[in-house]
Amino acid sequence: MLSILIPNYDENVQKLVLDLHEQASDLDTPFEILICDQADSRIHFEDNDSLNKMAFVRYFKWSERLGRAANRNHLADEAKGDWLFFIDSDAELIEKDSLQRFWNAKHWEAASCGTMYYHQTPPADKELMLRWRFGREREMKSPIERSRNPYNSFISFAFLIGKDSFNKVRFNEKVTEYGHEDTLFGKQLKSAFIRPMHIDVNILHQGLIPAEAFLEKVRQSNRSLKILAENGLADDTYGVYKWYVRLKKLGGVKAMKLYFKKNKAKLEQQLTSADPSLRKLDVYKLGYFCELMS
Repeated sequence: MLSILIPNYDENVQKLVLDLHEQASDLDTPFEILICDQADSRIHFEDNDSLNKMAFVRYFKWSERLGRAANRNHLADEAKGDWLFFIDSDAELIEKDSLQRFWNAKHWEAASCGTMYYHQTPPADKELMLRWRFGREREMKSPIERSRNPYNSFISFAFLIGKDSFNKVRFNEKVTEYGHEDTLFGKQLKSAFIRPMHIDVNILHQGLIPAEAFLEKVRQSNRSLKILAENGLADDTYGVYKWYVRLKKLGGVKAMKLYFKKNKAKLEQQLTSADPSLRKLDVYKLGYFCELMS
C-alpha cells in the first residue's frame, strides 16, 4: 500500500490532492492521501476540509509538535502503507505519469527523489525574482548532477521511501524552524546505508514568495543551523557553516560582523531589487550567521 503524505501549513492543496488522487488511482496498489496542517489559521480550512469527502483522503489539523520535521514524522506515524511518498504542499505535478515513475523506481534500501523544477520564464512580479533565481540556479539540478553527491543533494520536496527505511532515520525534530532538515536527513540516510536515488521526474515548485519573505526564510535557516552547530551536528556539508569555520580560523568573524552591520540595509535593498545577486545573498547569509554565532 502507498501512503501519500503532504505536510501543510495553511496552503490550499485541493489541486495537488486531485492530481495525486487521479495518478494514484492508476497504480497497481491501494493508496491513501494524508494531509497534516499545522497552521492555526483557517483561511484555507474549508477548501481543504472538503477533501475529506474523497475516497482514501484524510485532511486534519495537528500542532502538538511544531516544525516541518515533526509534521513529516507524524504523517509517517499515521500512515498505513508500506511505502511513503512525501510531497510538499506547494508542489504541482506537471507530468501525467509522475507518481507511476516514482512507483516504478521504488527500492526497499533507497529513497527515490524527484527534481524540484522552476519555470524557465522569469516571474513578472519583481518581488518574486530572488526566490525564482535561487530556485533555478541553486535548487534545480539534474539527476546526474545530484547523483555525483547523492546524500548531500537529498531533497524532501518529493520523495518515495519504504516505511521501514524511514523509521530507521526519521526527521530530526530539533530543527523547528525552516532550513537544513533535508541535509540532515541525507546524512542520516548515509549512516543507515539507505541510498538516495535521484530520478528524472520534474515536480514544479510553486512556492515563489516575495524577496523580503524569502530573506526571513534565510534568517530562519541560519537560526536552525546555529541549533545544529550547538548540538554538534554541523560540518562542511552546510555551506554557510563551512565558510564561517574558515573565517574563524583566519580571525575574520569580527570583521564580517562589522561589515554586515554596516551594509545590511544595502544588501537587502539589492536582494529585493529586480536583479538580485546570489553572490550578495551568500554574503548576507554568512554575515547574518556570524552575527548569530557571536
